[in-house]
Amino acid sequence: MKKQWFIYLIICLVWACQIEKETTQTAFDQEKWLTKEGTSYPYRAQMVDSVVYNDTIRSLSKQQILQILGQPDKREDNHIYYLISQSRIASWPLHTTFVVVKFTTADTVEWIKIHE
Repeated sequence: MKKQWFIYLIICLVWACQIEKETTQTAFDQEKWLTKEGTSYPYRAQMVDSVVYNDTIRSLSKQQILQILGQPDKREDNHIYYLISQSRIASWPLHTTFVVVKFTTADTVEWIKIHE
């Protein structure tokens, strides 16, 4: 019983001690957007608003989006997902943020949203 409480306490401490990085928004930079360190993208959180709320990106075709934003981390039907950030405890994901782009059947952007 003591061992279970100790493990529970350690997990709670690790989770409570995680400090979320404050991000200041910056303009979109393709080179930084595509930069990957291990399993994370260190610059995407700073650029997420300039992708989601950019009218120019919203006017592009699916092929053009793929050229600019690169290959998505996930595809599903007419949706593509770009990983922004993921918090983990060991191998368990706690919180994941994606930019999701939904396309119409004509391969034009229907919407771009942040999914958490």
